[in-house]
Amino acid sequence: MTSPNSERSNSCSDEDFLPFECNGCGMFFCKHHRSPHIHCCMQTSSDVEEKPQSVCETKTYICCHKDCSIHELVEVRCPYCEKNFCLKHRHQQAHTCEKLETIEKMTKTAELVKQIQENQAHKIPLKVKGAKSKKLSSKVTLMKLKQRATGDNGLTHSERIYLNVVLPRDGKEMSSALFFSIEWSVGKALDYVAAAVKLANYNNTNTEKKLQMYSGENGIVLPLALTLRQVGERKQEFQLCSGSTVILEYTAKDCALLEHWEEYVNGRV
Repeated sequence: MTSPNSERSNSCSDEDFLPFECNGCGMFFCKHHRSPHIHCCMQTSSDVEEKPQSVCETKTYICCHKDCSIHELVEVRCPYCEKNFCLKHRHQQAHTCEKLETIEKMTKTAELVKQIQENQAHKIPLKVKGAKSKKLSSKVTLMKLKQRATGDNGLTHSERIYLNVVLPRDGKEMSSALFFSIEWSVGKALDYVAAAVKLANYNNTNTEKKLQMYSGENGIVLPLALTLRQVGERKQEFQLCSGSTVILEYTAKDCALLEHWEEYVNGRV
């Protein structure tokens, strides 16, 4: 590349993108006419000290793909196999990365494990064993019972006891959620249930069978004279508390244990 101010190098038509500047005349010349004596510098050769011109060599990066010889000015390294590639082959699929198969297998395995875990979470309920499980189950049962229970609205919440009452087999209804005063006797609670669900109650007459209340935990009859609080205090015997199940049935007066009481609870609650 020749300087427009130089008349001595007009005969050269080479284009050089890295021209050389003469230290004598200050003009620019190509690599063929860079020396002062070649381009007939106006300065004498003794006055001119030729300075070495440094040419910057640009570093390039060759693509490691077997069918590619492209050089890039920037390094494009695969983060998996750590080899360098051109922009065309920089993706794993493009240069058939040696780590691609392993990564795909790991991804598929992780997706499969996640799918199995999700399926198990939907199909297998969380099981908590022991006393904690029973306590939690009782709380849930009581909460559901309170949502649908009916009773004397004049009773304060602190004096209420909520019971799931399984009704006699020959009746139309199977069970009813009711709340009572904890100070009521078992006999009064029986009368209240009979009136609420329209059960025949002949306990005050001389009949062979009486309407009696049994524990839903063990089938033991609840004494008519005891209050519901007193029954609850005798936990080992009657196992009665708010949220419990009781069974009503017409039985002989001296029937202390209801026959097949489990069938009432399991089939009619």
